Amino acid sequence: MSNRVILGRLGVEYLSSKIKKNLGVCWEKRTTNCVIAKIAYSYFMKRSGLSLSLIGKIMKKDHSTIKHYLNRVENFINSPAFINELEVIESLIGEDLKNPINLQERVKQAERVLNNAGIKKKTLIGNKNQLIIERGYRCELCGFYRVVQMHHIDGNRQNRHRNNLILLCPNCHAMVHKGFLSIENLRERDYPYNDFCEKSSSKKPN
Repeated sequence: MSNRVILGRLGVEYLSSKIKKNLGVCWEKRTTNCVIAKIAYSYFMKRSGLSLSLIGKIMKKDHSTIKHYLNRVENFINSPAFINELEVIESLIGEDLKNPINLQERVKQAERVLNNAGIKKKTLIGNKNQLIIERGYRCELCGFYRVVQMHHIDGNRQNRHRNNLILLCPNCHAMVHKGFLSIENLRERDYPYNDFCEKSSSKKPN
């Protein structure tokens, strides 16, 4: 039986949603940190036995893009950023790929719980961890994933409306406060400070 049949449509969408949530801003951007993350995901899934076609369905990319990612693995295979990314990926989807037959049932159970509870997103965010759960452990400007801090866009620490909050790495956070960077101008385009942010910390997320 092929991996595609084992995962099924629900399994593919579940993994895609899970990865998109973890990648956060990197799902769309092509900065250095983001590209390394996508290459690591593609490599991990290929190593786990998934076909290029199936990886493409999960990553929402065409076959040639996934092939391009895999061709670049050798450029990053020994880099600390790539190795750390693989550790994060292992903790996120490793178990799902080891036991794909049970994945659909877990997805169905999760859907039933949400449907029965009638959960609606709240307007206010209680703390940084809640924001990380929603958006993934990444800086929303540059994609750096090792350390993130919660920033209040309007400067009012009492305003916990989700539209007023953004996750930033320490470097982006400091530069925003000092007026060197503008969140509004940078959110819609690729961020130019990846190398600087990459050197900021060796701490991995818990």
